[in-house]
Amino acid sequence: MATTDPDEMMQAHRLTPDGSLFSPATLQEVRDRLEYIDAHECDCGETPHEDALHDLAHDDVPALLQVIEQLAPRRVETAAELDALRVGTVIRSDAGTIACRSGLDHGVVFGDERQFRWRLLALPAIVLWEPTA
Repeated sequence: MATTDPDEMMQAHRLTPDGSLFSPATLQEVRDRLEYIDAHECDCGETPHEDALHDLAHDDVPALLQVIEQLAPRRVETAAELDALRVGTVIRSDAGTIACRSGLDHGVVFGDERQFRWRLLALPAIVLWEPTA
């Protein structure tokens, strides 16, 4: 029979190396918790509640995490990543500039035909659209 003692229950369900019971603030924290769960054998009983927790941790959360990661915008953190973007890619810079890469070394902002040096965009940037071909 599973324990009803709160201290024992909290000890049995430590989900992070530091024992934090706070909800994760980032996707990386969710990944870290899942990794910790997978790395440690659980000594839970077989109650419906505990079975549901196992299904959540081993099936549901990883599937949801994968969907969320696919929807999350790609971040460009370095000049090398900025240089690797294809011509036609549209980004929003850290300064709020929305620009389209128009050549190997240049980009344009909407409403202005003048080109600017692509490397001058403030990083990090978010990729808003990428050409598929």
